[in-house]
Parts: sequence; C-alpha cells; structure tokens
Amino acid sequence: MRRGRFLLCAAALAVLAGRGTGDEPAKGKPRIDKTGLAVLESASRVEVFRIKPRREKDAAKQIGGYPIVAAGKEQGKEFAAGLTKVLKDEKTWNGQSARCFNPGVAFRVHGEKGSVDVIVCFACTNFNFTVNDSDGKPAFKSSGAFGPRVGPLLKLAKKAFPDDKEIQGIREGGGKE
Repeated sequence: MRRGRFLLCAAALAVLAGRGTGDEPAKGKPRIDKTGLAVLESASRVEVFRIKPRREKDAAKQIGGYPIVAAGKEQGKEFAAGLTKVLKDEKTWNGQSARCFNPGVAFRVHGEKGSVDVIVCFACTNFNFTVNDSDGKPAFKSSGAFGPRVGPLLKLAKKAFPDDKEIQGIREGGGKE
C-alpha cells in the first residue's frame, strides 16, 4: 500500500513539475512575446554591430552590455523581414548549442513600439533576444540555440558585414574557412 501511494505521489509531482509556471514557452514554439513580435513585424530598419565578446558595464557604446567595436551599414525593411523570418522559425530557437557564448555580432531591429536586440555567438550557436520598450529599456528577455542550422543567421551577418574577413570566414557548418 505504501509503495502504491509513493508511486502515485511521485507521478503527481512529475506532472506538476512538467507544467511549470505558465510563463515558459511551449516546447517547439519561438520564445518571442507579443511586444517583440509586434516590433519585428513592424520593423523598418536594423542596426548591425560587431561587438566584443565580454560585457563591460562602463562601455560608452554598447548593446546589451557588450561594447560595440564597429557598426555596419544600417539595413532596411527587406533585411528586417529576413531576420524576422529567421526569428519566427522554431528551429532557430531549439537547436544544439555549446556553452561558450562569446558573441561577435548584434542586430538591433527597430519597429513601431520599440526595438529588439539579437546578440549572436557563431561559435556556440547561442543567441540572446531582448525586447526594448520605446524608451530603450529592456522589457522581455529570452535566448535560443540555432545550431547546427547556422546558415540563416550567418547569411544575414555576412550580408551586413561584407568586408569583415572574420565574419566572411565563418563556414556554414561551423568554424572558420
């Protein structure tokens, strides 16, 4: 009898533990809140940056705490639509990853009611996603892993930085050429 009760309690706890708080995204669904989705779908331009891989609190020019070392040419609606398509694809969020997170590229998407920052590490295939309100303050944060499907984000980074030898040298299968 005791064993039966124990198994019943264990099963109930497992079910409850699997339910979470309700704030977590459903498995296989992109982790973008409604505001972030609205920003992406109304995007008019995208700023592109090369960043240092370590945060610096006191950096004069930074995105998400990462110092900006170079800015690429601002991109328009077509680029924004391509990045939005990639970010809305669940495969972008649910890939394999490593744990280094030494990002080198950042995108800032500007929409009607704020902006979205996407900070990317092509070495570990992880990225951070931050929705900023119209005042530029972070309102929602998420992260994902796009590996081994590097192609879509890498293609956008290469388009944004056509003269950057390091970015151009990253192979779609990972690593440098």
